[in-house]
Amino acid sequence: DSSGFDGLTDLAASEGNTTDASGSTISIDDVRRQIESLRRNGTARDNILHVTDHKTFRDLHTDLTDFTRYESPGSELDFGFQTLMIDGTPVMESHGSPYVDNERLFTSFDASAHYMGMLQDVTMHPLARDSPQEKFATDAYGTLVSESPSRVEVTHNLA
Repeated sequence: DSSGFDGLTDLAASEGNTTDASGSTISIDDVRRQIESLRRNGTARDNILHVTDHKTFRDLHTDLTDFTRYESPGSELDFGFQTLMIDGTPVMESHGSPYVDNERLFTSFDASAHYMGMLQDVTMHPLARDSPQEKFATDAYGTLVSESPSRVEVTHNLA
């Protein structure tokens, strides 16, 4: 649905917090600009999180020098995957980000001000029988909650 809500991307656009990369790759300096913009909007450095696609993640990893390492973010955020650390803020790769040239995104946000609010826990509903087996459907309802839309920065149109 082209008119549907794109989540953090739409929040950043509504606040004017988007940067058009015009088909170029992202640099460490671009990430630092997003960090500083979030800090000016009141985000504590410990709450900044970056999410991007696998290619952009690799591009950043290639650009890093010896003072920044490819490491796990720590015990409070250790889910069995690796992340990059840029100026003390984690950069994570995601299958949920577009993976096509000129559609890639690099999203930075205040993780303390954005979360998934559950409106209804998982519920099971029986389905009509069409065989001897009993079938059921499950559903859950949640929504993205943003306590501060101004604390989202997105760079889009990455190569």
